Amino acid sequence: MIFALAVSLILSLQLPAGIAAPQQPKAIIEGSVLRLDRGEPLARAEVSLTKVLPQPPPPPPGQEPAEPEQPAPIPAFHTEDDGKFTFKNLDAGQYRLRVMRNGFTTQQYGQRSTFGQGSIINVAEGQTVKNITVRLQQASTISGHILDAAGQPVPGILVSLSKTAYSFNGGQNLQQAGSALTDDRGEYRIFWVSPGRYVLSVSSETGMASYVFRRDNVVADQSYPTTYYPGTTDVSRASPLELQPGTELNSVDIVLTKPPAFRIKGTVVDAKTGQAPKNVDISLVPRQQPGGSKFQGDFSGNSVHYASGSFEINGVIPGSYWLIASQSADWNGPLPPGAAAAARTAEDLFAIAFQSLASAQIPVDIAANLDSVKLTLIPGLSVPVRMRVDGQDLSSVPGIDRVRLGLRPSDTGRQYNSDNRQPAPFTPEGVATIDNISPGEFRLTLANDYRQQSDFYIKEASVEGVDALNGWWSITGSIQGSLNVVLGNKPGQIEGTLVDAQSKPVSGAGVVLIPDQYRHRDELYRMADTDQDGHFTIRGIPPGSYKLFSWEDLEPFAYFNRDVLAKFEPQGRPVRIGESSKENVEVRMIPAVH
Repeated sequence: MIFALAVSLILSLQLPAGIAAPQQPKAIIEGSVLRLDRGEPLARAEVSLTKVLPQPPPPPPGQEPAEPEQPAPIPAFHTEDDGKFTFKNLDAGQYRLRVMRNGFTTQQYGQRSTFGQGSIINVAEGQTVKNITVRLQQASTISGHILDAAGQPVPGILVSLSKTAYSFNGGQNLQQAGSALTDDRGEYRIFWVSPGRYVLSVSSETGMASYVFRRDNVVADQSYPTTYYPGTTDVSRASPLELQPGTELNSVDIVLTKPPAFRIKGTVVDAKTGQAPKNVDISLVPRQQPGGSKFQGDFSGNSVHYASGSFEINGVIPGSYWLIASQSADWNGPLPPGAAAAARTAEDLFAIAFQSLASAQIPVDIAANLDSVKLTLIPGLSVPVRMRVDGQDLSSVPGIDRVRLGLRPSDTGRQYNSDNRQPAPFTPEGVATIDNISPGEFRLTLANDYRQQSDFYIKEASVEGVDALNGWWSITGSIQGSLNVVLGNKPGQIEGTLVDAQSKPVSGAGVVLIPDQYRHRDELYRMADTDQDGHFTIRGIPPGSYKLFSWEDLEPFAYFNRDVLAKFEPQGRPVRIGESSKENVEVRMIPAVH
């Protein structure tokens, strides 16, 4: 009786046909853009608003994750003389706001530090959020001349301003922040750069810039090696430049000299046929030296020529390098027999069809011409793998057909690409191979489809009595036995809250999970962003001991560097993850040090 009355009441409240239901009231965000130094309103600033969507839950085992939802674009607002902006007709939700303006540094609302993220703006239905203020800092400019040893201008050469950036292996490299080509007077000017500490460099290898910016009548001298301010070819000896807000650093001149340059000549031969191979790529890569430069990158001051088994590299400045030759499959040729049948994904098919056929890599020290170098292409070794899932039959494990393993080299100067990846899936018995492995030191990693949020992790991996998961396995020749691998599929999870020094939740900030042991295993690191309430979730964590960190201001990926992380070790939040465990923790943000 009561149910029937309720249904009758609901039906009586339904709108007549043809009358639309009332729309939910829309929200508004209002604010202003000001100069940081003077507090004056800024006109012609572009204000962008982006809706923040929650992270979707992980898919069931064996299923591919759904394509992430893309928020509807919101037209940017351009401020006028009063510096004010208004976004109308907004749905309830979470938003981030960013402001750009010529001559100023791009800023997010609520961004408290150079490397920090902005705050999330929470908007309820029909709410008007007011007094959102963003203060912009003036950008900087650097200018000067590039001259040759005789004091003459060097036109059409690329000048770059770069910041040091951390990488996943804990090292550092240079990340370009701005560039310019020199004019007919050898002058350059790099404008509207964010204030900070930079390295200035000059290179005759301009890449695409030569096609975009150079004039037809400019003959740029290609014989200069990359040179760093104040005039060294060794990046570790470069003098950093500090750019202050709103200032122009003038007369930052570099005099280019041509150091002794040598050539490398030699031959390439295929060990199987004894003949000159086709489809060979030859490269020269700086070799990392103990106590030497912390930076990595390809040598850019050379010209490589290869034909009929002979090669020549010109313009090589003194130093230590890896000389690498690799033979690739013919992109226009037929697929290997059985390639399509063996592949389960497009990535499998690519790895099988176009993997490197053979390679050679030798160290060379350049202090004079090398004219009789011989590179012998040797087919890579095949590493047999036997895999099982702890406590389960393979046929009953969803998603196991998408698992791929890879071998990662200890020497970051050596080649590491898809050739080190298991090209085909495991058999029903758990057997596979990792092909085309050159001699060296390696450790085992998972190499899943980049879209796959896998719950699998490697518990154990050993071969020839060596721990190939946490340690390094040296491959020098023929391989005795199989690489025995045990996978786990019971990862843990962390639910947490990030708070500041006043124990208030911090929204829109990054939290990093770092293993206590084996920190060279970057695949154990996990990252998550906090939501509007300071909450975060980290899933798929292999069992073990970890620490949680969050910094108000830290360069991206700097926590991969041992020396950097050591400064903050006591401020990490310890957490222990067991199989299928769900931990709930509170993490305190590490404040910026000014």
